[in-house]
Amino acid sequence: MTKSVQARIEEKVSRAIRAIPQSLRRGERALKSGTVIVALKYATGIVIGADRNTIEGHKVFSHKTRKVAKVTPHSAIGGAGLVAMIRLIHDIYHECLFMMQTENGDMPIEAQAKLMRTIFQQLWTLSAGTPLEAVGIYAGFDPATKKKIILELDEAGADCYRETFAAIGSGGDEAASILRKYFRTHAPSKLNEESAIELAVEALIEAAEDVYVSDPRVYPPMLAIIDKSGYRELGGEKITKIARRIAPWQAS
Repeated sequence: MTKSVQARIEEKVSRAIRAIPQSLRRGERALKSGTVIVALKYATGIVIGADRNTIEGHKVFSHKTRKVAKVTPHSAIGGAGLVAMIRLIHDIYHECLFMMQTENGDMPIEAQAKLMRTIFQQLWTLSAGTPLEAVGIYAGFDPATKKKIILELDEAGADCYRETFAAIGSGGDEAASILRKYFRTHAPSKLNEESAIELAVEALIEAAEDVYVSDPRVYPPMLAIIDKSGYRELGGEKITKIARRIAPWQAS
């Protein structure tokens, strides 16, 4: 990343930070995503998914929030935390990515992941260490090399490249328990697409049973595949059917 590009990213982040108080005055500060976001590798791609709850205090504000966003034909980002901050990060990322691709052409997934990390770090630095109240996941697939990247970022921009899966948000620990148990004895190369989808749905169900996130059996989560064919989202009805088959409702 050249110094001129770095400086322009810093300028965009600085401008965005100055706009934060105005966003908070509009009441967005009260909205949090009450989120679980998961991403996992399988033999030929990545599954990334999230519940769709947004909460305001103890009240559910919406069951239709989109927490995963496509950024290129073969990559996506997901965010959990303060809604205003998640939107800010998405906007900065899309703007900076467009700027860099306009100058340099298509960016490899490694560079896309590095850009995400740089934005988180600049937000942390330029906000004088004020907590961002947002964490993120970048997921990317390279159709030429078949390489898959899952990058997890915390509020300060500390990054961790995940070999098999990542799970973040208030339901992250619960979802991770399902994924960790599976990948303890199975390699991603042995997991096909349909089984990967089911595993992601099972992880989202586990989070919903213990944390205040939306239940996939009632409110369809966002779920997307990233593979050689690109990014594509799955239909809500299909996901709900899978969820109800995995964990049928128990009669009271």
